[in-house]
Amino acid sequence: MAVALDTPTQEIFNTPSRPRTAWLMMLGFLVYTLLILVGHFVGFPLGYAYLHTVCPSGCSLTPENVHALEQSGLSIAFYANLYMVIQVLYILVSVGIALLIVFKKPGQWVPLGLSCFLVGFSAFEGIDYPALAIAYPVLNVPAQLLIGLGMGVLGMYALLTFPNGKFGSRWVLGYYLVNAVEGFLAVFITTPVFVLINTVFGLTSFPTILGILIYRYRRLLNARERAAIKWMIVSFSVFIPTLVLFYILLAVTPADSLIVPPGQYQRLLWLWHQYCGLPDGGHVCQCLRYRCVCQAHAGLYLADRHPGRVVWRDGLWFAVCLRDL
Repeated sequence: MAVALDTPTQEIFNTPSRPRTAWLMMLGFLVYTLLILVGHFVGFPLGYAYLHTVCPSGCSLTPENVHALEQSGLSIAFYANLYMVIQVLYILVSVGIALLIVFKKPGQWVPLGLSCFLVGFSAFEGIDYPALAIAYPVLNVPAQLLIGLGMGVLGMYALLTFPNGKFGSRWVLGYYLVNAVEGFLAVFITTPVFVLINTVFGLTSFPTILGILIYRYRRLLNARERAAIKWMIVSFSVFIPTLVLFYILLAVTPADSLIVPPGQYQRLLWLWHQYCGLPDGGHVCQCLRYRCVCQAHAGLYLADRHPGRVVWRDGLWFAVCLRDL
């Protein structure tokens, strides 16, 4: 005799379970996120103390920086507190968006790669991990490898194969492999020549990725995939000249001068200049724009059936990132 199941019970039995691979991918992401956050927790007090250090070179601030702060009516404590507040905010935003993407799109490599990129970015920027490496040099290489796993391996894969997860061309795959190997070697090789090569790779990554995205749009993707990738192309096209213009502005505006009349603009510009002047500051500034690009397009994974929502979220995150800059 057959027994009829009630509706809730039937729905439970009929609901398909997630594949084991999806659960393993999500578990790996959570472990990666936990490791990154542990580094932040340990490095937070070390970074805050480092921001108060003053010396001619090798510290957070130089005597000229302190003098400029005093002329602007700001204290070292204010600078350190503001820096840490901004850092905590972008960590929360980056990790929060990454979690949304992973739980919205479980078991897919491109969303997973973008999420790991954002989480790794939260460690690459700021002062927590540089201060951690200064206090505990033995952790420098493991920390760089951990960050490189999210940004260089999984994150770059997500960017170069967006949105279908397929390279589609041997030369795109070749660029990905060369970039991954170069990033791995840069952790261990610190000679001036290789540092220059690493810098060139970083500076040329923006136009290279933009070119790959345009190539994929024109040659490899279908109509639906083109609708998703075109917003990335637009944002990269906007951010590249904006990045160049911003660096020109920083180059012609001395950080310790009062050429600009006192006011909020001058203070924010000076603080940003100091933010870029920390250890590996050039990479910090470059990757902060890179993070904005990724966050601006995180909404692409959250709006499958509502194209208007894609535009709205893209514009919202773009505005938020510009406000932070």
